[in-house]
Amino acid sequence: MEFAGKYILNSELQEMQLGEGEGTVFYNPQSENTHVLDDVAQDVVKMFLNPSTIEEAVAGLATMYEEDVEVIDRDVREFIAKAIQDNIILQAAE
Repeated sequence: MEFAGKYILNSELQEMQLGEGEGTVFYNPQSENTHVLDDVAQDVVKMFLNPSTIEEAVAGLATMYEEDVEVIDRDVREFIAKAIQDNIILQAAE
């Protein structure tokens, strides 16, 4: 999947934090879908609280996890593609 522009967390989602280390549940009232995210996935989603490019998110996560961008890039992009497909992350208005 090719990514262009900036993306943002879907503001329509309802979020419920689970216990420590158990992740987060996002509920989409429009589609009635529920998504359970582990702590790492939650960190990825947090990169899109404000409009961000995929590259900015990957760089931020690489810093957060003290890892080379090249090491995490593919996995992060795969997760983001799925999150876009599931309407967790949306294309931000220009």
